[in-house]
Amino acid sequence: MLNSAMLDARFALTAVLLAGCAAAPPPSSAPAVAPVATSVVPATPVAAADPPPAAVTPRGAAARVRKAKVLLSDDALGASLPLVDVTVGGLPAQLILDTGASHHVIAGWLAREIGVAPSGSAGSATAHGGDKLGVGRLEGVTLAISGYGSVDASALLVTEMPEDMRRRGIGGVISPQALVAPGRAVLLDLAAGELTEVSESAGATWLEGKGQPFDGIHACARVGAGALVAQATIDGEEAGLQLDTGSTTTSLAVQSPLGKRFDKRSKGTSTQITASGLHTVPTVLGAVVKLGPFASELNLDLIPRAPTRGCGDGYAGMDVLRSCALLIGGGGARLWCGARR
Repeated sequence: MLNSAMLDARFALTAVLLAGCAAAPPPSSAPAVAPVATSVVPATPVAAADPPPAAVTPRGAAARVRKAKVLLSDDALGASLPLVDVTVGGLPAQLILDTGASHHVIAGWLAREIGVAPSGSAGSATAHGGDKLGVGRLEGVTLAISGYGSVDASALLVTEMPEDMRRRGIGGVISPQALVAPGRAVLLDLAAGELTEVSESAGATWLEGKGQPFDGIHACARVGAGALVAQATIDGEEAGLQLDTGSTTTSLAVQSPLGKRFDKRSKGTSTQITASGLHTVPTVLGAVVKLGPFASELNLDLIPRAPTRGCGDGYAGMDVLRSCALLIGGGGARLWCGARR
């Protein structure tokens, strides 16, 4: 569980992209630092905390709601990573709900504790700092989220992750979009700290009841369950940002045309703990990031590596998404954000 003592080493986990592999290439993620002051201004007043819609059970199945508690910092202004309790291969662990990941990925140390070895290579990956990593495939390992139940682990992958993550008890990442079953949707309500499986219609009705959702999101399905890219503006300039709940910070690729312009305004640095080690990147202070009507003022990291071509110019992290609800279904994704309390 991520408690207040852990917030001094701020994470920024972003997708790791596989290369040179024909079968199921995934991303993974990696961490960063330093608190960022953020304010989110919705287009409509914050509604009362309505319960999410009940999961619709398939005909003939026992009535059961697939719902998990999402563990977040008690600080409503904080940008902690969303964690869930799981069992992997029968062992308890905590994984990050990471919309920046297209596969479920566990750390090498957790795989060794379970006592399983990769059945083979799943290719190579590029870490947040640009270094290459090896990724393996695990077979026959069960995965269940507490309260939510068993999930498909046929594409479960493994890579080495930083010792800093192990000290915090974090054993890898869960991809919310990889949880979506045919005809169903997942509702990740970060404001309420809940992950629920719903019908797409029930999820849409609930989200619309909160206010006008943001629909400017498209899927970038290069690998696995793909990424979610939002049409955004940064200080009024258009950008595509991957929605990345596995990152506490919002970032922009410095080699993008927009990133080059922002690099001239950079002041200060942010130290990131990535899967390949420590990296220090420049930051832009007080940038305003907007996803439709929802605005956040934050310190923007300028990172060396851009997302996969066509999948955005950077990443929208938890400093933007902490007060939001994200509905992910076969028909796409929708977002609603409330003001921070």
